Amino acid sequence: MLRLVMTEPACDGLEETLRTTTEDSIAGDALKAFRYVRDSGELRRLLTEGLDLTKAVSKKAWTNIPAGANTDGLQNIAQVAWNCSVPDGPFDRNKLRGTGLMLLVQDVQGGGPGLGDVLRAGLVAVATNAEGPIDDVAE
Repeated sequence: MLRLVMTEPACDGLEETLRTTTEDSIAGDALKAFRYVRDSGELRRLLTEGLDLTKAVSKKAWTNIPAGANTDGLQNIAQVAWNCSVPDGPFDRNKLRGTGLMLLVQDVQGGGPGLGDVLRAGLVAVATNAEGPIDDVAE
């Protein structure tokens, strides 16, 4: 299993950013999930325990991070991608529906194993869409 784990200081920084983000900058459809992510502490728990990245994380696919119990009907609290391209403008509204946060994992520049290495080792499944495998996940 491959996990994204963040240190306590990194989680502190993320939580501070969430606390200082004004709600008027959040899409209406995402506000409930954003508030949950900001106020519940669940994201910190997921990231300090390790967020499972084995579920088809790739450049072309955003993977939902499901909400835990007692979330008042929320299905997902966030989405995560690894080396995914980010649009020049806002994300597609349909992609964001009910998502409080988008987490983008990037390979370290200048060395170290990256997404391509992880895929070749079979540690993460290759993302698929309706047409089949997405094959340009490693550059």
